[in-house]
Amino acid sequence: MRQPAGPLELFQLGRGFGFGACARGKAPRQERAIVAREDELPIAWGFPKGGVEMIVPLTHTPEPDAGSHELPAIVARTRAFAIGAVLVIAAVSAVFAQQTPLPPITNSVGVTITVDHLAGPNATREFKFARVPSPVKDDAAAKATVEFVDGELDPNGAGLTAFVDGLLPRDEDEPGGNAFFNAGTAGGAVRFDLGRVVTVAQINTYSWHPNTRGPQLYSIYGSDGTGAAFNPAPKGATDPAGAGWTLIASVDTRSGRGDDGGQYGVSLTRAGGTLGSYRYLLLVCHATEFDDDWGNTFYSELDVVGAAR
Repeated sequence: MRQPAGPLELFQLGRGFGFGACARGKAPRQERAIVAREDELPIAWGFPKGGVEMIVPLTHTPEPDAGSHELPAIVARTRAFAIGAVLVIAAVSAVFAQQTPLPPITNSVGVTITVDHLAGPNATREFKFARVPSPVKDDAAAKATVEFVDGELDPNGAGLTAFVDGLLPRDEDEPGGNAFFNAGTAGGAVRFDLGRVVTVAQINTYSWHPNTRGPQLYSIYGSDGTGAAFNPAPKGATDPAGAGWTLIASVDTRSGRGDDGGQYGVSLTRAGGTLGSYRYLLLVCHATEFDDDWGNTFYSELDVVGAAR
């Protein structure tokens, strides 16, 4: 007589997961069913780009009796159930990922991330904040060479010069006064060449838009460009931290309430010290949401303040 199949079990497989069913009292035989590659899933689901295959172990036991011809049907049903369960869990995870923003993170030891937000009539073309200094025209990045590294810039924007030209938008929805990545994309990366090694005391970033293109979501790295492993243009899934870059900070100004529109100023500092000495800065930008195509931030300016000599 056939043994009834045991309960399904959840397996953690690296960054993937799956279910398996095993009959009691027999040595299991395992089949592998590739459900999906993580890098083929929508990026809003929160899986890292370039992920591994999600493998569902379908463990079952062949029987020597006359009922063994039922095994293929059992395997097929188990496979279908497992695949369905994995997709349901992934979909639920996507919902929570979109509704629960990540808090601001201090990645480099001692770096303080200060965020100011102005909404409605309080946001003006002067970009005056309570704590974050207003943009200036003569900072250390004013003459920087700004180069595209990864992604796709929106042709309706001002281009890369908007990061350093000292010219600020006059209105909350002025594409020609901002730099931003193309609609429907996940973001991209931009490199700033300061022309020389600068001891950086402060990095300030500014943005302005009436809804989801207002908040800032990015990681910023620095490098002096002299390391043997230095890659000036890390693309795609390449981790800049493994390519000669030092992570300075990761920033996320989203509140999780509404569309977070308005004007943002972000300041990165380190109490009693500097952020480091760098010739190059790498700004890796991410879309703030994926409910529609309009999640790429309108960046108005990036200022680099050198340490006093």
